Amino acid sequence: MKKNNILYLSYDGLLEPLGESQILSYQYKITDRYNVTIVSFEKQKDLKNSTKFNSLKNNLKEKKIIWNYLLFTNNLKTISTIYNILKGFILIINILLKNKISIIHCRGYVTYMMIYLLKYFFNFQILFDMRGFWVDERIEWNIWKKNKLKYKLFKYFESKLINNANCIVSLTSDAKDQIKKILNKKISNIYFDTIHTCVDIQNYKIENNKSLHIKSDKIIFCHLGAISTRYDFDRVLWFIDEINKFKKSELLIINQKEHQFIKNKIHKSKIDKSLIKIISLDFKDVPKYLVNIDFGIFFPKDGFYLNGFFPTKFAEFVASSKPIITYNINKDFDNLLTNYDVGITIKRNQKKISNNDFDKIISYKNSDKLKFRTKKLIDDHLSTKVGVNKYLNLYDKLVSDAEKI
Repeated sequence: MKKNNILYLSYDGLLEPLGESQILSYQYKITDRYNVTIVSFEKQKDLKNSTKFNSLKNNLKEKKIIWNYLLFTNNLKTISTIYNILKGFILIINILLKNKISIIHCRGYVTYMMIYLLKYFFNFQILFDMRGFWVDERIEWNIWKKNKLKYKLFKYFESKLINNANCIVSLTSDAKDQIKKILNKKISNIYFDTIHTCVDIQNYKIENNKSLHIKSDKIIFCHLGAISTRYDFDRVLWFIDEINKFKKSELLIINQKEHQFIKNKIHKSKIDKSLIKIISLDFKDVPKYLVNIDFGIFFPKDGFYLNGFFPTKFAEFVASSKPIITYNINKDFDNLLTNYDVGITIKRNQKKISNNDFDKIISYKNSDKLKFRTKKLIDDHLSTKVGVNKYLNLYDKLVSDAEKI
């Protein structure tokens, strides 16, 4: 049976941890039903890692995935982004001229901007994988300076993207509710689905002889991944300081690029610096370290963006059978955390950790049933198997529609 062709566009690199966990873990399985071509933007420092680069090329070749990558440039910020979009635009035209592409899967806003005009010249279906409310994130994470004109302009572009997609995937049902407010009321034939950030559970099945056994009489908390833009790291330090009043604790920070930012934050705080460890890890090594922690911890900044926010680290901690300490985030996230009983939330304005709070935290550390609850949550909602099945269902619908045209 002849396979249809999908062009998958990512502004993130396949050589980055996110590329491995949130792109390749899906696309390796998609190839059983579809021919996949991937265009990604890779960072120079990642391309210099020849061992990892060659390993990725071999894996993609084995899965019969065609990979076209462009160099990600960010030296001149907005100008660099425009330059990246133009590079992507030209490459994508060449791919479309040489191949019959049924679906273009745009991961995020920037890749969709690359192909928006091309829909008037080529016949393909657009799957807009939003990942979140990108424009609001730029403002609320202080990546962009607050500028009403710029904000309104990009929100206008956002509306255009949403209203011209054939299918929209969001990370949360909260986002879907907001998207419906943006959609033209006359549009009724857009497919929707919610696909949370998932994990390949096979990566988290660590054999005893391969795990890193670290003995400690302290409670070990872990902050995994990005920090500076979307998370309130000061709040994490406050929490650790509060817990130390009851029992000595350690904070393990697994982070790739923000060590100096983290060190500056730690230096300004009153926390005992000896209780904090900062490390960088390859994606494949993270599960070995998560075996040894007691809790995952993260506190997202407040804002409208939370409607479409679902942190990858949540699934990674849950896959490692570790309970979570966090804030209330959105209905989807809060319901999963509560219904499967895999962690606790604290209030954003909470001033201290009480004896009752501490006892509740310790109850999760000592729970015999936590492993069962986390496994069920993964199986029901957060495994790549769930995500792949949802994507395949959407692809099938889009291909069927394309054949009718």
